Amino acid sequence: MTLAFTGRVALDSITRSSVFVLPLGNDASEPVGLSRLVWDPEGRTLYAMPERVLRQSQLHALVVTSRVRDDQGRPIRPAKGPIAAVDARLVKRLGALGLSPGDIVAVSVFTTRSVTAGLEQMRAQIEARPASPVDFTLTPGGARSVFPRAALESVVFTRQIATGGPERFAKPAPLELDLAPPAEVATIALGSFDSASFLTGSRHIPRAPSSQAPAILGHERVQAVFSFPRARCRPRAGPSSCSATALATTRT
Repeated sequence: MTLAFTGRVALDSITRSSVFVLPLGNDASEPVGLSRLVWDPEGRTLYAMPERVLRQSQLHALVVTSRVRDDQGRPIRPAKGPIAAVDARLVKRLGALGLSPGDIVAVSVFTTRSVTAGLEQMRAQIEARPASPVDFTLTPGGARSVFPRAALESVVFTRQIATGGPERFAKPAPLELDLAPPAEVATIALGSFDSASFLTGSRHIPRAPSSQAPAILGHERVQAVFSFPRARCRPRAGPSSCSATALATTRT
């Protein structure tokens, strides 16, 4: 964040109560102070970052109060010129913090951008496409890779972390089967399916404007581990009604 002043300010007066970012989407949100202060004496400009990451796509207000002091210890004042009226909702929020309109030197209302816009656009494209069938014949010889949970004593994952060399595989990690008891999980299966890919041959997503969805560049085979819970059936006058939802973890 960049704050321009008409004179020098005392950096020790820049505190969480004198300059802060106020989230406006929720009345219960606490002010966010500034950190990593850098003062440019020639440009009389203060550069800073919020103490924590701001929520994306949300309305915020950067508030500067008269609690900021100049290098002579005097409270700073609003710049000369027309002063825009502060929104009544913001005045109410500031009042709850013990600030009156006269304490406000400057306010800038802004909306944060989305850091996941591209991912959301890619997900929407994948969900709009027909679901790819899952192949459950991944064991040697093409047998079904579907196993009753009660018959399993252990499951070990060995993750590939490099393209070659003796260290291309991570240390085998056992799956905590206690988290999937037979009373709740009926079947664990290994499967694979084709999925749209947004990666180039060099394994990166091409840069594109935020208003433009990333293009599907091909397809890749994705492996997944599926956990099928036991179906819960509700007795009724006619045929029984059963339902079960599978959970999956995926890797390319």
